[in-house]
Amino acid sequence: MGLTFRRRLSRVKLASVEKKAVEKKPTRDTEAYTLYLKGRQFWNEKTPEGIERALRYFNSAIDRDPEFALGHSGLADCYLIQLDRTWLSFEQGIGPAKKEALRAVELDPQLAEAHASLGLVFHTEWDFAGAEAELKRAIELQPSYATAYHWYAILLIHLGRYQESLEQETKALELDPYSSTVAQLFSMLLFAVGRQSEGMARLEKLVKADPDFVSGHYWMAWAHSTLGEHDEAVAEMKKAAGAVGRDWYGARIGLVSIMIRAGRREEALKVLEEVKSETASYYRSPTVDAMISFDLGSPDESLSYIKKAISEHDSFLLYLRYTPWFASYRTEAWWPEIDREIANLGKNAR
Repeated sequence: MGLTFRRRLSRVKLASVEKKAVEKKPTRDTEAYTLYLKGRQFWNEKTPEGIERALRYFNSAIDRDPEFALGHSGLADCYLIQLDRTWLSFEQGIGPAKKEALRAVELDPQLAEAHASLGLVFHTEWDFAGAEAELKRAIELQPSYATAYHWYAILLIHLGRYQESLEQETKALELDPYSSTVAQLFSMLLFAVGRQSEGMARLEKLVKADPDFVSGHYWMAWAHSTLGEHDEAVAEMKKAAGAVGRDWYGARIGLVSIMIRAGRREEALKVLEEVKSETASYYRSPTVDAMISFDLGSPDESLSYIKKAISEHDSFLLYLRYTPWFASYRTEAWWPEIDREIANLGKNAR
């Protein structure tokens, strides 16, 4: 069901997007627009393979019309997803992402998608003020653009503004009620603001409706672990870790942490060795390595990885900074200084 279900919903959403875009005449090349729509369909899957296919379609659209702003925004969004999921390092992805987002804004300053893309670029650079300004501009230009509210909600989480984040994600969910990605974050935010039973119920509903949605199982596992429900946490993370393709890397590492917390250290170490050997050629998030070191009782090694994550602008570090699931990692005496360093980098990003 899962992936096929999401593709079907994506086509339904794209039909309404297509009608609006035709009215705006984003490009005079019909084939370029068709290629763009196909790219968005695969982008919505948010899998490594889907993003690679989306990149090809967006590039083909721009080949036909180099001044097609939506196409450039689509390319930026592909690189940004790869950065967020740590499929690319900051050094590998931020340059092309920023180039395409700026080009999209240059070509069409009134395009909400372009400003949202640029907002996410600034967020990834830890320019939090710039990110907030661009995402607000995107919402102002197109109040029906669910993705802008969703990305703004993520930014607000990383700024520790949970209630505001929940308000933005509520709007995203109203606009895009069939999005697994939006439903997942909404569930997590309910959990974060103390509505844990409601949040867990929504996560259970999500993974039942979309069992192939890796991220849903991943965050549900952390929710169970936070509640001390260790067997359930391991079971959910194993579902995420069984995903095909590179999507499983984060889940396999997450499984190590979850198992250690469940008292299954020897089993966790076995999984960790397998992951290290199988991911030798991939970019690996220093933040994730820091979490593992912390779980294994090596806080000094964890700090070394955290410092590396700061120097590499590792996107996952922002989740560690405020997400309730990861509160235990913020208990070390050195954490306040790390937090101030991240905040100062954000202030000095421009």
